[in-house]
Amino acid sequence: MLKEREILNGLAHNPVQFRLGEYYGASIGAGVRLAFNRVHPSVDKRGDFITAAKRIINPLSLPRPIEFDLICHRLAPEITGKDVLDIGSPKLAGLVMAAQNPSTLVLTDIQGDFISPWTKLMNASGYGKRLGKDIFLQREDARKLTIPQNTIDYAYSISVLEHVANDREGNPGDTQAMQQIAKVLRPGGVVTLTVPYDSRGYREEYHNGTIYEREAKLDQANFYQRYYDAQALVERLIRPTGLILEKQVYFAPILPFEEQWNRIPMKAKVPLLPFQGALGYLLINEVSEKQGSGVALRLRKP
Repeated sequence: MLKEREILNGLAHNPVQFRLGEYYGASIGAGVRLAFNRVHPSVDKRGDFITAAKRIINPLSLPRPIEFDLICHRLAPEITGKDVLDIGSPKLAGLVMAAQNPSTLVLTDIQGDFISPWTKLMNASGYGKRLGKDIFLQREDARKLTIPQNTIDYAYSISVLEHVANDREGNPGDTQAMQQIAKVLRPGGVVTLTVPYDSRGYREEYHNGTIYEREAKLDQANFYQRYYDAQALVERLIRPTGLILEKQVYFAPILPFEEQWNRIPMKAKVPLLPFQGALGYLLINEVSEKQGSGVALRLRKP
């Protein structure tokens, strides 16, 4: 589906090939093991069942296969024995990465409600003894990371930066987050990321109600996400960081099915949820810059 991987500026890429079945297996396997967990019994049986059911029924959403392929494989460096940082990405990527034995794997999010369910899923998947030793689940605001400077070999962020809100002074949150990532990377360290893209121009999207960590506002809509164009990528994510852009890849559905999919009521979609990752794998592909609805970037710290 995707072009052959390349060697960028003499830097070897992750030799681990993306396999859709591996991600399905990691998600469904973790859910099944948690549902029948006898090793680490929990008093929250209902919560465990819901967590397990989510992993079994909805292993991957539509855009995740190409994002995981690009960010965690094609554009990623070798991570064995390296220090790896996730900035708010879907934690299934970290579950798969754990098998590659990074030196440390730090999985973060601005909301802390991911920690309990993913602790249980990590335990159920056999990584419990590594939690708190070389695998860490922790709450972090990407705009002000507590990670020590110059300590990370590889950072990744999948469909996150577009959602990082500006601070109270109006400073761009996505730029702040990228500057923080640049700060914690070691010299020569790599960051890979995906964001939405629209060649027609930069725009922002707002919705009513609570959005992630941002509570609903009575008098105005809440910020939801950004769509970047070529200029915004440079001005907001690249130039302020001092990082060097090594590769960018545009992707989009080859058929306009996403809008129709989003219109289907959730109750009607439930029987189809297990198949949406496979559908995305087949129908979301690399495209030209003009056609792109998303873009993946690989940047390196000098």
